[in-house]
Amino acid sequence: EHSGHCLHEKDFNSQWCKSSLLEKPQNFSKIVEDKPLSSATGQVVQIAPQIVKLRLRREQEYTLQFQYAQAKNYPIDLYYIMDLSASMEDHKEKLAKLGEELARTMRNITDNFQLGFGSFVDKVDLPFVSTLPKKLKNPCNKPAKLSKCVSPYSFKNHMSLSTDYKKFSNEVLQAKVSANLDSPEGGFDALMQAIVCKNEIGWRSDARHLLVFSTDADFHIAGDGKLAGVIEPNDAQCHMKNHSYTHDLILDYPSVSQINHVAKENNINIIFAIVNKNRPVKYYRSLSEEIENSNMGILDTKSENVINLVLDNYNVNDNSSCIKPDNNNLICNGQGTCNCGKCECFDETGYSGKYCDECATCSAQRCGELRNCVECQAYKSGIYSEDECRANCTAFNTEIVEKIDSESDENSKICTLLDDKECTLVFQYEYGSNGELKVKTEKAKFCPEPPNILETCSECIQELGCVWCIRPETPGHCKHEKDSNPQWCKSDLLENPKSSFEIVEDRPLTSVTGSVVQIKPQKIKLSLRRGQEYTLRFQYAQAENYPVDLYYIMDLSASMEDHREKLAKLGDKLARTMINITKNFQLGFGSFVDKVDLPFVSTVPQKLQQPCTLKKNGKTVVCVSPYSFKNHMSLSKDYNKFSSEVFRAKVSGNLDAPEGGFDALMQAIVCKNEIGWRSNARHLLVFSTDADFHIAGDGKLAGVIEPNDAQCHMEKHLYTHDLILDYPSVSQINYVAKENNVNIIFAIVNKQRAVTSYRSLSEMIENSNMGALDERSDNVINLVIDNYNKIVDSVTISTNSSNDVEIKINSTCPYPKINGCTNIHVGEIVDFTATIKPLECTKGSTKKTIYIKPEAIEESIAIDLEVLCDCNCELPSSPFYETQSSDCHNSGSLKCGVCDCDTGFFGRTCECSSENSQSVDVSNCKPNASDAILCSGLGVCKCGQCICNERSNPGEKIFGKFCDCDNYSCKRVDGKLCSQRGTCDCGGVCKCHAGWTGDACQCPDDESLCVKPGDNNLVCSGHGMCNCGRCECSDEKVRYSGKYCDECPTCSGQRCEELRDCVECQTYESGVYNKDECKANCTRFATEIVEKIESEQDENVKICTIVDDEGCTFKFQYEYGNNEELKVKAEKEKFCPAPPNVLAWVLGVIGSILLAGLIILIIWKIFTTVHDRMEYARFENERKNLRWHRNDNPLYKQATSTFANPAYRKSRSAAKNKS
Repeated sequence: EHSGHCLHEKDFNSQWCKSSLLEKPQNFSKIVEDKPLSSATGQVVQIAPQIVKLRLRREQEYTLQFQYAQAKNYPIDLYYIMDLSASMEDHKEKLAKLGEELARTMRNITDNFQLGFGSFVDKVDLPFVSTLPKKLKNPCNKPAKLSKCVSPYSFKNHMSLSTDYKKFSNEVLQAKVSANLDSPEGGFDALMQAIVCKNEIGWRSDARHLLVFSTDADFHIAGDGKLAGVIEPNDAQCHMKNHSYTHDLILDYPSVSQINHVAKENNINIIFAIVNKNRPVKYYRSLSEEIENSNMGILDTKSENVINLVLDNYNVNDNSSCIKPDNNNLICNGQGTCNCGKCECFDETGYSGKYCDECATCSAQRCGELRNCVECQAYKSGIYSEDECRANCTAFNTEIVEKIDSESDENSKICTLLDDKECTLVFQYEYGSNGELKVKTEKAKFCPEPPNILETCSECIQELGCVWCIRPETPGHCKHEKDSNPQWCKSDLLENPKSSFEIVEDRPLTSVTGSVVQIKPQKIKLSLRRGQEYTLRFQYAQAENYPVDLYYIMDLSASMEDHREKLAKLGDKLARTMINITKNFQLGFGSFVDKVDLPFVSTVPQKLQQPCTLKKNGKTVVCVSPYSFKNHMSLSKDYNKFSSEVFRAKVSGNLDAPEGGFDALMQAIVCKNEIGWRSNARHLLVFSTDADFHIAGDGKLAGVIEPNDAQCHMEKHLYTHDLILDYPSVSQINYVAKENNVNIIFAIVNKQRAVTSYRSLSEMIENSNMGALDERSDNVINLVIDNYNKIVDSVTISTNSSNDVEIKINSTCPYPKINGCTNIHVGEIVDFTATIKPLECTKGSTKKTIYIKPEAIEESIAIDLEVLCDCNCELPSSPFYETQSSDCHNSGSLKCGVCDCDTGFFGRTCECSSENSQSVDVSNCKPNASDAILCSGLGVCKCGQCICNERSNPGEKIFGKFCDCDNYSCKRVDGKLCSQRGTCDCGGVCKCHAGWTGDACQCPDDESLCVKPGDNNLVCSGHGMCNCGRCECSDEKVRYSGKYCDECPTCSGQRCEELRDCVECQTYESGVYNKDECKANCTRFATEIVEKIESEQDENVKICTIVDDEGCTFKFQYEYGNNEELKVKAEKEKFCPAPPNVLAWVLGVIGSILLAGLIILIIWKIFTTVHDRMEYARFENERKNLRWHRNDNPLYKQATSTFANPAYRKSRSAAKNKS
């Protein structure tokens, strides 16, 4: 009714506007759901109301009243993540013991409680963990931990949340520690996966989530992954498979803000339980302040207080506006009062800031707060524009310096952060005397090298995990498979070759004669991409009655006559013994002497005809003409013929001590038809001699200079090329024996020099053994059988793979050895695995056949391997192959969606030529727009494309989109690039051939080099680790050293017998070595001669007392110096007993006999006298002690009779009366 449509409500009246025409929206509120607070199981309600509808005008206030009550017995999920690097072993054991107590304690809080357990180490790549195969398998350094230490991993979920509390203790107890290289651990990967993998961990929606994180080291942060080439930012998604984190080498570590975000989003309360070490406690206390709803507590030395720590930090905090999140609920940090929702800091403390948590004289964490201003002031980048930077960054001005000194005083704080382009900026800040903030930053950020761009389909798929899109919807033809999606590329336009495996032949294991099968499968087809691994499982079983061919070669120089006779007599017994092992047995015989020329044999005509004569049993034995090698009897089942051939063979003679046995060995192995070797049989070659051997090069003494060709040269059972070809080398013997599956048994007469030589030779020839014959070869059968059993009771698996394919053999047998097993029995099935990994794409051929076979057996597994290196769309028959395409300006072919330009043309669409290559746009010739240098300074930018410079050495190439790669900057050893055992790849990294490792491919990846021959296949004798093909002995209480860590200065009886020969020849010029041999064989030490060896020595000195062949005793000592050099001292004189005095011995013996006789007589006399006296005394005692009447024989008449006169008696009586 009056002017103006809008008035304030207080000015409203009916004269101005009728009520029906008035627009005045009213506020509205309605409680939709208001379940009462309850702690009933399954119906827990802790906040009321639950749903409210509300309608308000702008700036209108409404006060909602609501209630909160923490429910009784509210469910709790507690997941315990532990750092399982080796230093946490004691804490792990304590947690295992306290697991059930922790559960009981938590159940006092709630009846509905679940417990889970996970562990972490770090990303499995350099520089976080060692990538040496042996270190990946057993990463711990201390031998005491070897049995407990497992391969490193990123994060592992050992036990999902469960009410089975005993299982928690068992899982913690069974978990094994591992090891890494650097001090920070990869705990952030574990935190992220434990939080976001809800299903895998078992987080319940209606429960309180506690995550206990325990470690004794600080953490890697976002950006550290670049050290291992992991540049893709963490995506905060779950990547768990088979309870393990799978993307540790694909995604970088998460940032602190990501951890904070996902913890908050998933209602996770994190408790950092940190071992009491200054550095990690400091870092995790700061981290706890940056992550909401997290707390930090300190574990004692062995985690005794872990339960109290969890309980103390378990609480629910309602943070007021004056309480900094997760700061122990201190109002204004304990340094002020809360007034009107704001902190008023105490003046006397010097604290300031929103929560009174900033102190001019204290170290504080302000990196994240200051970074935006530092970035915009120093680098003109970041979230602030130039105007915003001036408006928001007034507290300080950043000073730009060349380098931030890492050794700053304690008042300075250094910050290292990543920007949005993954570049690293470093700055420091401190407070001045007046509390002002001072900030310094480095002049330039550190930005990582851009990845090498793969520009063709074949280049793309040769990188494992990459796929190629022929016509991408968004930029980029090549991506990692995990990043592939339909929005980028349609499935029918995707090139992603898949691996394939097919078993072509798989006959079962059998011992049936004529169709023996000892290894399965027999043939497979396999297709793999470069770098892709495939594990092939196969089985081996030794067949019963497997055929055996035994060929016996004997040295028939004159000194072997007795041994020849013995072999002839034992021939039948040898055959019968072998038949007990296998019914299918053949036996053959050959002999050798030496090359028939000076200086090996005499060339005097009569000596050639009859080189020697022997006296034997009163008869003269005439030697036959010398020869090199003779096949007397090819392999046969006529065992009687063997004995007769050995018996008929005659000895010969030569001039020098070494024999020509190597010629015989070579011909016996390679002349398959002449000797009669069967293909499906075990081949044994027994080689018997009493002298050592000539080696390659000795033939020059007779003018034979042509190297041995390892071919058969036999005519009429004789070797014909002894004066044409030199002796074969040891490596040639080893090669042909391995190629022809021949096991050599050296049966050597027990002479020290020969035994020593052939023992060393046996160590250099694979699948060979050595045994000593007694004086007349009586033990020849036992020697052959014992060594045959050694051969057949073990198996070694070998392959013919080249440098571009890596094959690793493993077995689960009870007695494993390198690439095989020992102590196996006939018919026993042994399971093996072969891990096959193509390393390179060989030019010209991507198909090859690889054989995996038991050594000394003809059977094998044939693997037809195809390495997938090319794309189908690059073939002329492909619909995506177009020659002289208009898309390529008719100057090239369109292959797989990109142009392959003709000679003289280049550019993305072949739009440039060498004649017209000028282009103003050079942005494609530098990785960063801010870079001033084009093509890395190693090329020229033509038509927006880098043309790299050519090197004067045609073998050296500069390549890459920005000429940022080359093939000559890798590490060299002895001037050899990658030690000539690998190829130099972009970034100066050597890609090693199979069997080699190290940053310059200088280390053999073969632990067999660290195994002492005949030492039960123990790596470094069980006292060290094999590193770079050499033993690194462990620093144990007992100090071991030597090539195989088999020498122990403090152990008894270690090297006395080994050193005695050299000590004896150097000190006394006696023993087995003459003067020249002593100089040749005793080079490791020089014996120091002393008057007397003191018996009181320190524990590192070993004293040896030796008795020589003449009965004399000599004493020496040895010890190891600081550099492990051997020091030997020997007494000046031997102690030899004086010769016996024969006369004194004779007289002494006679006198002793007489004296002994006299003593015996005296003893006998004394004995009889004493005995008689004792008998007489006993008789007397018996006589005196008689208690019965004497009885006389009634027939006995006394010799006298007495008669009494009666008258006489009366007269005597009367006379007495009268008187």
